[in-house]
Amino acid sequence: FASLCKQARHLARSLPGELSGVPLLRAYKGLAYSGLALDDGNERLEQAFTGILAQIGEQILPDGGHISRTPQAAFEFMQMLVDLRTALHAAKVEMPEELQHAIDRLAPAVKFFRHGDGALAQFNGGQEGNANICEATLMHSGARGRAMRTMPHSGYEKITLGRSALFMDIGLPLLSQYADRAHAGLLSLEYSFGKDRVFVNCGTSEVQGRWRDLLRTTAAHSALAVDARNSCQIDAAGVLTGRPTVKYKRHEDADLALIDATHNGYMPRYGLNHQRCVQLKDNGETLLGEDHLTGKSGVHFAARFHLHPQIQASLIHDGAEVLLRARSANGWRFRASGPITIEESVYASEGETPRRTLQIALHGVTQGSPTSLQWELKREKL
Repeated sequence: FASLCKQARHLARSLPGELSGVPLLRAYKGLAYSGLALDDGNERLEQAFTGILAQIGEQILPDGGHISRTPQAAFEFMQMLVDLRTALHAAKVEMPEELQHAIDRLAPAVKFFRHGDGALAQFNGGQEGNANICEATLMHSGARGRAMRTMPHSGYEKITLGRSALFMDIGLPLLSQYADRAHAGLLSLEYSFGKDRVFVNCGTSEVQGRWRDLLRTTAAHSALAVDARNSCQIDAAGVLTGRPTVKYKRHEDADLALIDATHNGYMPRYGLNHQRCVQLKDNGETLLGEDHLTGKSGVHFAARFHLHPQIQASLIHDGAEVLLRARSANGWRFRASGPITIEESVYASEGETPRRTLQIALHGVTQGSPTSLQWELKREKL
C-alpha cells in the first residue's frame, strides 16, 4: 500500500504528460481508483474527475462517436466510464451527472457500430473486439437509447434492410493529434448478413510496426484504390493529412436503402473523382454497387472486397462469378461488369498478427469520363 500510494502521487504529478485520447482517460481512471481506494485520496479523486470531465468534452463528438473516428475507441471510452460509475457506487461517492450523460451519448454510437454478431465494425485503427464483453458493458451502462441511425459528426453511414447491414466510411480525421492511427479508407464498406460478416476491412495490429502501417492503406479496405495509392495522404510522421472533399446522401424506405457518396482524394495526383453508390434491396438479400471514376483516362484502379476468414470463395462460370459460402451455410453469388480475381488477404480482428483470408478484386483502367464498374452480391440458397 505504501508503494501504491507513492505511485499514485507520482501519477498525479505527471498527468496529463504526453498522453491524449483513450490512453489519457485510462490514466485518469487509474488516478480516480487510487483516490477511492488509498489514503489521502480526495485531492487525487478531484483531480481525476476534473480531467475526466474535460476529456469527455474534448473527445466525445455530438453524435456520440469518438474524435479519433475509431469504433473501438468509442466502446473503450464508454467501458471506462461504466467502470468508474461502478467504483463510485461501491465507494458510496456521489457521481457527477456528466458521467451518466456521457454514457448515454456513447451507448447509441457503440450500438451503431455493431454487426449482427454483436462485435464492432473495423474502421480507422480499431478491431472488432469481444461481442460478449460489448453486450455486457451496454447492459450495465443503463443507457436505453437506440442505435444511432446515422453518424454525421463521426463520418459514417449505415443502412439496414431485413437481416443485412452495410457500413460506409464517409469521413476524415478531425484533428491531427488523433490522426496518427487513422486509415486511408474513404468510401470503404463492411457488409454483414445476420451473424455472418461477408465484406470486411482488414483491421489493425495492436502493436506499432509493419502490419499496422500496411493495414492503414486504402488497399487494406473494401474500397477502390487508384494506382495502388491511398485515397488520403499519410505523411512521414504517420499522420493522415489533407482533407479531400466528401459528399454523400442516403435514402431509405420499406423496399430500398442506399448510400451515394463521392470524394476527390485522387484529383490532385490523377485528376479523378470517385463516386460509390451502394443499395440494399429484396429485403436485404441483394447488395448492388456502382463505382464511377470521372476524369483522366489510362489510370489503373482496383476495387477490393476483403472477405471474412469464415467465408469460402470459389470462382465459377469460367471466372465470371464468385460463389461465397459461410460456415452458417448461408451463401451468396457475386458478379461484376469487369474481370474478377480472387487474391490473398489478411484479417486482423484481435492481437498483433492477422489471419489469412481472401479478397475479391476487380481490376481495370479508366477509359473515359466516367468509367463505371457495377457489382452485385445476391444471397443464394445453397
